[in-house]
Amino acid sequence: MPKYEVPTHVRLPDGEVAPIHTLLESQIWVETGLRLSRGELLDLRFVSSVEPAIQARCEVLQSSPQALGLELTGGTVESVRTAIADWAQGRMAEISSTEDLGSSAEKVLVVEDDLKLGQLLKRALEHRRFEVLLASSAAQGRRLFDAHEVDVVLLDWMLPKESGETVLRHVKTARPRTQVAVVSGVASLAATRDALQRLGADEIFVKPFSLAAISRWVADAMNR
Repeated sequence: MPKYEVPTHVRLPDGEVAPIHTLLESQIWVETGLRLSRGELLDLRFVSSVEPAIQARCEVLQSSPQALGLELTGGTVESVRTAIADWAQGRMAEISSTEDLGSSAEKVLVVEDDLKLGQLLKRALEHRRFEVLLASSAAQGRRLFDAHEVDVVLLDWMLPKESGETVLRHVKTARPRTQVAVVSGVASLAATRDALQRLGADEIFVKPFSLAAISRWVADAMNR
C-alpha cells in the first residue's frame, strides 16, 4: 500500500491548487477565493508526489472571500477517512483505496406522503449519489423495504391510513441495524421524542427541517 505524507495543498474542481489552512479528522479548511454555497458538494484531490492521488467528497460548511470550510460526506470511502484522520495527527497515511465511491448500492428509503417534500428529499440525496426509493404510504414503504437492501430510512410519522409506527416496527424487527430517522411535526414535544426513541428511532427531525442537516445525517448513518 502506498504511503502518503501530510498534504499541504488540494486541487479544487475548477483546477485551482489551494493551500490547506487546517486539517481536522473530518474537516478540511482551504485558503481560496472560490465562493460556493453552504451545503454544496464538491470533489477535491490532495496534491501529492505519490500516485494515485487521494480524492474525497466534501460538503461546504462555510464560504468566505478568503477560505472554504469543507466536511467529508458519506461518499468518501473509509480508507480515505482514516488517512485524513492520520494526517490531522501529523502522521503519514497508508491507504488501499484512493477513489471517492458514491455508490448506488447505498439505498435510502423515503416514506413521505407529501409528494413535493418527498421529491425534494429525493433530489437532495441523489445529489450525494445515493439511490433513493420513494414511498407515499406505510404499506408501500414496507413493500419497498422488503424488496430492497435498504441502508437508511427517512420516515414521515403522520401518514394516511397508518402511522409511521407500523413502518418503524417492521424495519426494526426485520433488520434492526437499519438506521431510521423519523420526520415529524410534533416531535418537538419531549414525551413524543422519548416515545419515538423507545420504538427504535435512531434520529428525529422536526418539521420544518433543514435538507442539509438530513443529508448530512444520512451520509453519516451510511458509515455506522
